[in-house]
Amino acid sequence: MRTKALGIVSVAVVASILGSWCVATAAASPQGLVGIWSSERTFGPLIAGGVVILRRHDGSWNAHIGYEDAQSSGSPNEPNFKFSGGTELRVRSTAGSVLGQWIQPATVTTGYRFASPVEFVPAGDNTWLGHVHPLADVQHLYLFITPAAGGGLNAFIRNPESNLGARIGTRSVVVNGQGVFLRKAGSRDIIG
Repeated sequence: MRTKALGIVSVAVVASILGSWCVATAAASPQGLVGIWSSERTFGPLIAGGVVILRRHDGSWNAHIGYEDAQSSGSPNEPNFKFSGGTELRVRSTAGSVLGQWIQPATVTTGYRFASPVEFVPAGDNTWLGHVHPLADVQHLYLFITPAAGGGLNAFIRNPESNLGARIGTRSVVVNGQGVFLRKAGSRDIIG
């Protein structure tokens, strides 16, 4: 199911690459499409790049990042925090040292959850600061348009995160009035 969903997302992103500017260029001269076109789509994470403030008071912990606060669950030496969107912070406190794992929800591009280390430094009485750097959930697509033997144009797509372009294959570029189409016999056209 995830592969099909990513395929639909990828076709939508490819269609955005073939957007109105591309269509206008093609209307003037289809050869003007030759080159590398790119698109980037960011899916998250919702909470990223911020500072986590941990505070311990009477054996309980609270955490703050951005506009969110969370109360701890778990033991006093291993508090856990749940934030919006399924994000979690798991902390271990031993002998004055505080370490954590920032666990982000499953990404759109991979379908997997990722944990990023968070090292906390003391910042006053029962307070620690840590920086969160989760994995970016980004999809890049590159559309390569080249001259074809005997005239016309060919196109292929590359996606460095999951090689989605391999499933689409090389296609002929067809410019037809208001649109640019990537066409391959036996496959649905990609329309931009």
